[in-house]
Amino acid sequence: MGIATTPFRPFNAPDRDALRDAFRCNGNAQCLSYVKTVPMCPSFKATADLRQSPKGRADALRDWHQMRASGQVNPGLEEGVRKTLDACLGCKACASSCPVQVDIPTMRTAFYEDYYRSHHRPLADHLTLMSERFSAFAVSTAPLLSPFWPLLAALGQKLTGTVDLPKRLAKRPRKGLRLTDQCLSTSDLLPDGTVILVQDWFTALFDGDLIEDHVAGLRALGYHPRLLDMRPAGKAAQTLGDCRHFEGMAAALMDQLQSAAETGHPIIGLDPAFVMMLRQDYPKAGFTPPPVLLVQEFLKRELNSGRVFPKVAKQYTVRVLSHCSEVSARPDTAAEWAVVFSAVGLSAETPMTGCCGMAGLFGHQTRHQEVSKKLFDMSWRAPTDTTLPLAASGFSCRCQSERLGGSKPRHPIGLIANALKTRV
Repeated sequence: MGIATTPFRPFNAPDRDALRDAFRCNGNAQCLSYVKTVPMCPSFKATADLRQSPKGRADALRDWHQMRASGQVNPGLEEGVRKTLDACLGCKACASSCPVQVDIPTMRTAFYEDYYRSHHRPLADHLTLMSERFSAFAVSTAPLLSPFWPLLAALGQKLTGTVDLPKRLAKRPRKGLRLTDQCLSTSDLLPDGTVILVQDWFTALFDGDLIEDHVAGLRALGYHPRLLDMRPAGKAAQTLGDCRHFEGMAAALMDQLQSAAETGHPIIGLDPAFVMMLRQDYPKAGFTPPPVLLVQEFLKRELNSGRVFPKVAKQYTVRVLSHCSEVSARPDTAAEWAVVFSAVGLSAETPMTGCCGMAGLFGHQTRHQEVSKKLFDMSWRAPTDTTLPLAASGFSCRCQSERLGGSKPRHPIGLIANALKTRV
């Protein structure tokens, strides 16, 4: 059936309502996609269950909204809505690929906020929320925590119902790289070519290689990277409907980003999911972040302005896989990476992929293992089975590839750093 002949539902959304998008769903069914190489919609693709699609979730949320408005609470219906939202990976493909942008993750936040006013949160949620709120302290004390982390991770898995949590903590970046609040206030001392790096709490705790790859790659290309002290963006709090703490963390991060922007130097976000959160979720929550670029966006912009990058000594081909949330929101991201690699003398394969099945904590939760593994097998196992140097832009994607595929991709800027290290 073509879209021109599909009988759409009328748009009768309540004004200024958190579930407005549920009423925007007009039945076009773009979300019912079985194509393995596109992000929309991973939970439906893995289950073929209409209830696990944006269309099905919008239906459920409308029913729940009308039930709440009537004052007749049906516990069975409410629990059914909670379960179908729990199975959402939060990839945001619906927010950008749906013709009417039915944003299920944002509405899930509103549902959870309401739901947990009258229901007890699971212990796992409380521990996740506390981990995020106190992540800056954990990062600062990582050298002291590291010897005990394997034991703490094993205990955390039992308490939260998760598997395969990271087994080691990242090392603290050296002091010469850090750009503290005091340094931001004396930004006139920063040299030309400075780029400011900003990280999220999960990569700050568990992915030290990501920082090293960005620093080495940007230095090889002629820039002076500096790293902001980590402040959590509130992703876990937003996902779980803890809006009060999300707003507090977001406000603190906004102050830091505004101070960084006032230096006049470009800001680069290390992980695509973090950058997409700033662009998609912060404005919906009433925040207006300064521009935070992905590294390939920044480098492509530099090339467009006439900058020339150094060339590698030997040409070869690499394979670059992009984060699904990034691809949904920015369809040109793979082409940008191809241009950047070409500028240093390398050829980049950029095959299309859907969701890897990790999606933050989703792929670690025991109850989601079947879906997580099925999604990896559907879309990521074949592209990661290669003899080519392999890169993946998302932290979740790199973890999932190592966990299920036996490969250990680097961030693409890490491949550039490695290639330029051996140039003539």
